[in-house]
Amino acid sequence: MTLFKRILAALLCAAVALPMIACGNTETAETAADTDTAAALEETEPAYTLPEGNWDGYNFHILVHGNSESGWDKNDFHAEELTGELMNDAVFERNAAVEELYNVDITDEKLTGNIDGNSMGPGYQAISTAVLAGDAAYGAATVGGYDACTLVLGDFLSEMSSMPHIDLSQHWWDQNAVEDMKIAGMTYFTTGAVSTAINDCTIAVFFNQQVATDFGITDLYSSVQEGSWTFEKMWEYAKLVAADTDGDGKMTTNDRFGSITWDDTVMAAVNSTGVKCATLNSEGLLELTLYTEAVVDALDKYTDFAFDKNVSYNYQRDSYDIATPVSMFQNGQSLYYLQLLNLASSFRDMEADFGILPYPKYDASQNEYYSTVGSWHSMFFCVPGVMDNAERSGMIIEALAYYSEEIVTPVYYDQVLNYKYMRDEESIAMLDIILSSRVFDLGWFYKVGNYFAEVIYMIYEYTDNFTSRYEKAEQMALGQVEEINAKFLENKK
Repeated sequence: MTLFKRILAALLCAAVALPMIACGNTETAETAADTDTAAALEETEPAYTLPEGNWDGYNFHILVHGNSESGWDKNDFHAEELTGELMNDAVFERNAAVEELYNVDITDEKLTGNIDGNSMGPGYQAISTAVLAGDAAYGAATVGGYDACTLVLGDFLSEMSSMPHIDLSQHWWDQNAVEDMKIAGMTYFTTGAVSTAINDCTIAVFFNQQVATDFGITDLYSSVQEGSWTFEKMWEYAKLVAADTDGDGKMTTNDRFGSITWDDTVMAAVNSTGVKCATLNSEGLLELTLYTEAVVDALDKYTDFAFDKNVSYNYQRDSYDIATPVSMFQNGQSLYYLQLLNLASSFRDMEADFGILPYPKYDASQNEYYSTVGSWHSMFFCVPGVMDNAERSGMIIEALAYYSEEIVTPVYYDQVLNYKYMRDEESIAMLDIILSSRVFDLGWFYKVGNYFAEVIYMIYEYTDNFTSRYEKAEQMALGQVEEINAKFLENKK
């Protein structure tokens, strides 16, 4: 069953529950139909039973650290009590379900501070220090993507797929992440329902529904479903909307743009082709794959779009203050806003409705959309390299992931989609496409050739010189790929 069907069933059941409670179990024809729909969606889901265990009040302690700047250090495990806030209460109930099942306590520890240029932030320091001391202080962790990669190369993480009771083939683990990141068949960090942080840092396209309506743009959702949502279509509509509305002869934050962008969306342009900076080959080893005809062409199309200051407003080239572009989008001064899903929380008070679309295809002939995970913002779930009981850790981790999908994921969907009370099937389907089409590019996470920075620098400088940037870093990148593969092959022995 697709994630869309599971979430729709959960939301329908939630919708049914409220009127039934209010009316004292009085079931109308409408709620009965909704219940039947939810049951039909769920009927093909095979039963799954978590293993039994009793761990005598063991404290399973989870470390949390991401880049603290701009709040990219989301803690998916902290909820001391029920407060009425939906996500907090879902996390509390998830934790309580695991605690009751295995007689354990789930606790967390959140560190602050950014990950520096060497990818050795507080998360790396805490885990590496504990492992070197032989201290099983942390049962699990979520850490920034750059730190996670550095921890792997330092032999500070456990290989998750070989842990007892953890089944990474289950749908509560993100299968794109599992497939994209298991070098030589081994997985040292991943994601899934257990953490919503990675959802928040997925690049998507927001659109102002009122602006779209005003300009007769009515096919955005349908073009996504039909597979025709491309760079060209996005660009066509952006040009239609952009205008010097105050008539002063120049485009400023007082005018209306086709799109608001930011630097990191250029990484999404690369991945929109289906190509990664580094890809797993037929032997399961990493291979440098960044320089292709499709990537060069996609970057040409993207820079044509992003460098046209009459149509696109890159707020980071003016200021890193996100308040101005958010206000512009809310006020109808842009059709699109290319950003991370986390930005949805900024639109609570927006009078006009907004919609969410996946990042467009590079070419309509592609079978799929590809949604990039922002590498600087990413947080991945991992297990430190020292455990005092692998069976216990595996049980608790799998239960956390299982109950996260049952309890937390529906609330996350509900929260993201309901800032403007969107609960229609179209909006749920869009979010499902975005999250199910995610690209986990190890080339970005391992900073291979520093290419993630090189393509961003193109946007900093408004220069279209990808070929020279690629060639300058190619030998360094090839050396890094060789080193990464050697480490995984050594660990596999």
